[in-house]
Amino acid sequence: MFKLILFDLDETLAESKQPITPEVAAMLTSLLEKYHVGVISGGSYKQFEIQFLAGFKESRPELLDKLVLLPTCGTQMIMHGEGEQQIKYREVIPEDERAAIKQAYAHMMEEFAHQPEQTWGDIVEDRETQVTFSAYGQQAPPNEKKKWDPHKQKRIPMMEFLQKQLGEAYEVRIGGSTSIDITKKGIDKAYGVKKIKEVLGIEKEDILFFGDALETGGNDHPVLTTGVPCVWVNSHEEVVDKVNNVLRTT
Repeated sequence: MFKLILFDLDETLAESKQPITPEVAAMLTSLLEKYHVGVISGGSYKQFEIQFLAGFKESRPELLDKLVLLPTCGTQMIMHGEGEQQIKYREVIPEDERAAIKQAYAHMMEEFAHQPEQTWGDIVEDRETQVTFSAYGQQAPPNEKKKWDPHKQKRIPMMEFLQKQLGEAYEVRIGGSTSIDITKKGIDKAYGVKKIKEVLGIEKEDILFFGDALETGGNDHPVLTTGVPCVWVNSHEEVVDKVNNVLRTT
């Protein structure tokens, strides 16, 4: 029934910023025997390499050619073909606009008195196609992240503040467990789905998406608005069972 099985990464295929498990890697290999498999996430391509590709050691070219990677919320698409990496598109935010976004984040942290005593890496990361805020830094331990804003209530007013600061030229969305992602207006996971359909020549009914942030304001919600069938995953621990259960019944 489906031609592409599409996943979010953090809290869907893996714990936030942590490598995928061997069980998930084996599931993805099995899926690639029958379908194209895509991963669309707020993380940078470097993060994909560390978190996803390092644990997915599939060497068969015919399977790798069916893998579609969409880092930074679908602002870019990377595939493999004839043994080489192929960048299908990359929607870079101009440098001066990225500087304005970083300034807006600084104002936001001042407005909400966000001054954590300890951080792990940069709180604001410039990914060129996206600028991301992470409350305790990009490499904060998962247990620290989960405590900060489990119900996303802290980030909702932060998002509203940022949207007012930046205007309607940008998308402001909740990302991972402590993140806020900003991209160009209209360049989000829905845009990524549109580009996948164009590149693979498929329709929305041919795609099945698994994600943990499908609620309004979540960075997976744009996929839901495309009409693509979606399955809500509450944590990375349940993804293998959910995939097996859904595909057995379709």
